[in-house]
Amino acid sequence: MAKVKGAREAEAALTALVKAYPNSPEPRISLGKLYRWMALRDAPSVVDRSRLRSAREELLCAISLEDPPKMTTLEFLWHVTNDLAMHKEQAVFFTHLGRQDGRPQVRFQALCWSAIALECRGCELWAHKKEKDAVHLFDQGVKLHREALAVWPDAPIRDRLKSYHGGSHIQMAYSHLGKHKQWTEEVEHLLALDEGKRLPAGTRADYLVYASDMASNGKLFEEAIRLGEKALEELQVAEAEGIDRLRRISVLGALLRGYHGKGDFKRKEEVGRRIQNLLSDWEKRVSEEPQDICSCYNVASRNFVVAEDWQRAIETCKRTVELWDFGPNHWFLAVALWAGRKDRIGALNALCNAARDARMSGIGMCRNLREDFLKSSVFADVRDDPAFLQAIEVEGIIE
Repeated sequence: MAKVKGAREAEAALTALVKAYPNSPEPRISLGKLYRWMALRDAPSVVDRSRLRSAREELLCAISLEDPPKMTTLEFLWHVTNDLAMHKEQAVFFTHLGRQDGRPQVRFQALCWSAIALECRGCELWAHKKEKDAVHLFDQGVKLHREALAVWPDAPIRDRLKSYHGGSHIQMAYSHLGKHKQWTEEVEHLLALDEGKRLPAGTRADYLVYASDMASNGKLFEEAIRLGEKALEELQVAEAEGIDRLRRISVLGALLRGYHGKGDFKRKEEVGRRIQNLLSDWEKRVSEEPQDICSCYNVASRNFVVAEDWQRAIETCKRTVELWDFGPNHWFLAVALWAGRKDRIGALNALCNAARDARMSGIGMCRNLREDFLKSSVFADVRDDPAFLQAIEVEGIIE
């Protein structure tokens, strides 16, 4: 209650400043940040979209007053419009900025943001079976990424690498277009340019993991294993000062996927056992860092699911939901239970929990859950089963 009262008082004070200094961008930026905080403070259960829209309006006004607009303000506008899923507006605004602004760094970043916006929209269309329209947007997004790389040719390696980041939709666009080899080669080339190894070894390991996963997605399994082994070498350097648990699980997960795809089940079993033993050992010794262990279980469980190591997938998925009661974690548990054991009661219960969380998160998550279920090969034999359809149903949101 005190926080709410404090936020309202801050809102009143900042609104007064905006009125007193209408040509100053700073009060508007501060008010926009406050509106976003107020909008997302109860997320994901409740998101106040009207507050987000108010934040967007204040930031657009601030940008019009800044000459030229600051990168920090532009980045904040990107986050707010992303919260609102205004991907079309993002693409138009940031493409225009990327082609008109005189600063190479701003042009580069704006075009990358525009590419991500197009690819986010493409993923939405893909989920709704509009594959042709989605592929067109993926293609446009990749072209914008190429344009971004060209407008700032002497960009630092760190910035260029960041545009390939494994967590961004840019990587997904290259993947959807079958450009796995191009993406992995370019990432490895950029890492090779870092001759003095100014990038931290852990960062280098991260990008090699992204590249390994990309190679696996493109069924380039020998390449995936090679890149995973390089990531392991970098990790050994990075861990000279201490174990990085999550990074180690991610690197081993990349190798697990590569060996699974290649059909090298002996090495796959060795890596799977190694991951399992690490998790068990860490959990016994590191009770004071539950969030760290939770993240490790989360990443490990998803890699076991992808590698179809169902027994370990079930065990790690169960532990993950115990540590983190989150919808997607319940979804992966349902997949593991049905694929590994045909555990009807367990899978239905996990799907109900996933739907409960989706219901709290809103329409988008609900539709994604239904699409994931209907498209998953794991649930192909129960796609029309009334009990399974009822488990993922959210009345009033999913038809």
